[in-house]
Amino acid sequence: MKKLHKTSYHIIGFFIALNVSVIANGFQQERSLSYEDSLIIVLEKADDENRARIVADITRNANFYEINHEPFKQFLEEAFEWVASNPDNELLNTLQLGKVNVLLADGNDLEAVRILTEIVNSGDPLSSKDSVSTYTFLFGIYAYAHAYPEAWSALMTRERVLDNNKVTSSFFENFERIRIGDLAHVYLQLNETSKAIAQFKMLKERARKEENLHLEAGTLNNLGLTWLQENQPDSAIQAFNEAIDKWKLLQLTQPENIAPNESIFLDVMFGNLGTAYNQKGMYSEAIPLLKNYLQANKRVERHVGIIRGLTNLSQSYYGLKNYSRSLALLDSASVILREHPSASETIDYLNYKTKVLEKLGRTGEAFLFYKRLIAFEDSISAIENKERLAVLQVVYEVEKKDKEIKRQELRALTAEIESRRNEIRSNLLLAGMLGSILVGAIFVILTIQWRKKNKQIERQNKIIESSLAEKEILLKEIHHRVKNNLQIICSFLNLQRGTVGDTTTLQALDNTQLRVMSMSLVHEILYNKDDIKEIDIAEYIPKLFNYISIVLDVNNKEVDVNYDLSSIKIDTKKAIPLGLIFNELITNAYKYAFNNGKKGVLNITAIKTDNYIKLIFSDNGPGFDKNAVSQTGEKTLGLQLIDDMLHQLKAQKKVCNKNGTKYEFLIPLT
Repeated sequence: MKKLHKTSYHIIGFFIALNVSVIANGFQQERSLSYEDSLIIVLEKADDENRARIVADITRNANFYEINHEPFKQFLEEAFEWVASNPDNELLNTLQLGKVNVLLADGNDLEAVRILTEIVNSGDPLSSKDSVSTYTFLFGIYAYAHAYPEAWSALMTRERVLDNNKVTSSFFENFERIRIGDLAHVYLQLNETSKAIAQFKMLKERARKEENLHLEAGTLNNLGLTWLQENQPDSAIQAFNEAIDKWKLLQLTQPENIAPNESIFLDVMFGNLGTAYNQKGMYSEAIPLLKNYLQANKRVERHVGIIRGLTNLSQSYYGLKNYSRSLALLDSASVILREHPSASETIDYLNYKTKVLEKLGRTGEAFLFYKRLIAFEDSISAIENKERLAVLQVVYEVEKKDKEIKRQELRALTAEIESRRNEIRSNLLLAGMLGSILVGAIFVILTIQWRKKNKQIERQNKIIESSLAEKEILLKEIHHRVKNNLQIICSFLNLQRGTVGDTTTLQALDNTQLRVMSMSLVHEILYNKDDIKEIDIAEYIPKLFNYISIVLDVNNKEVDVNYDLSSIKIDTKKAIPLGLIFNELITNAYKYAFNNGKKGVLNITAIKTDNYIKLIFSDNGPGFDKNAVSQTGEKTLGLQLIDDMLHQLKAQKKVCNKNGTKYEFLIPLT
């Protein structure tokens, strides 16, 4: 999940950067070619000073997704020449921002950053509008470059400017759209995908109401990528298809609103759709889409896209068991990676290379690549932890705005209470000066004590929140390292298989490997969750089944799996023994229940009754052979392990051997 997040986040960052950097000052105003022509006519008729001021406002505020920026370049240069002879710092800053907007439309991010840094460091005062534009541009560019500390600093500066400008103008009112997208970006960096999805849905609804096809298509694409991160390919496929339909409609009805640097956006969305098909196991459907995506990126020489296209195609051929073709594509990706390194693409490359080499029987090479993968992920994890602390501060500040509304309501209520107290105080004065002084003194003392206690509680809460955040990050790092160590053990077991020829020993090694993987999965889920105390059975059991089916390589067996799983949270101490139980049951089903050639069916149910979890696991196989066990009087290791785990869980077991094998477990939640 972590590697998928980095890949999808990079793509999301790409389009957020495009939308933020150019749309920042245009705010999706309705433009048309006739309007563009009319602006040029106005500029041509104006005198030098007015022309400079008009072109400054046009280029700074323009949305160059909806109008062509080329005709304004010459006017912009002439305006700079006029300001050089007639110094005006405020006009110069606005012209500089207009030039930044043009540079970003040309794809020249480096020169844009240079000018923006020059504006910020000049020491000249900026208007509120120019400050918002400056720091929005910087946030978009830095976020695209993954320079997160600088991006968050720019975002916080912009928020302070907005807080100080509570005015009713189209500029600041329409800026709320940009804030929604930026906050979604921040949530993605924190792995809080549910909050990011909520932000994207808000932005999609807003774009729909405004009939803004450009923004709606981009937001749907970002929503699909976030669904991929959540491992929900069906939702992702639906979002990508909607995004493609919106973009095609935009191409058909408003081609002038598509910028030149968006020429491959449709191909990128088809590539994202291919990635979703891969995640769902529809490899044949994914290949033509990914090939088209690869060719489009080659056409514009976008190296990150070329690498991603090669690795995703490699995954498709891996899924189709064409391992030699998969390896050839990865070798091509490695050549480009050496010249154009990328952290997220390096992780995907090492991961796929390890898997392919294992399937080809080159276990020694696979182990070396796996060691490189672990080392690289650890180095990236250390960097991400630092970035996460920086982002946590941003989220705290941004979300604090919502709390401020509640504080204002509380202050209004306090003011009303204070008014009533004043009324009571006046009545007490009429009753007697002494009583009034006494009541007033008591009230002041109590108020001072109340305020002191509140301040002390606030300080303690901040200390506790900071400590909890640090401990949560450390605990996640522990789960990450435990998961890595367990995966290394799996690799050792896999290598050991190559030295063993005995079937019984090979089977024992495979069983042990599956048991270790079921334990590793718990730590992997915990590492990618905000709540590291509990695991949801509805998420855990399907993931465990997918892991086991991949290792057992059961594609040659036709099996339907029916889940009926309630969302039940269990303590992490119960998750590992429960995983080991299901590992044995699923493994036994594939080995013994589905060997008669007929289509296999597995039914897995989890419901909550009172303070218990009722788990039911059944198959449609020939049933369990009780006589085979009773001949020796001893249970197999797998059955013994199930009983041991049930004893550890203090659970009850019931086995039915009619029309297949059916296990029922009653597990206490406490």
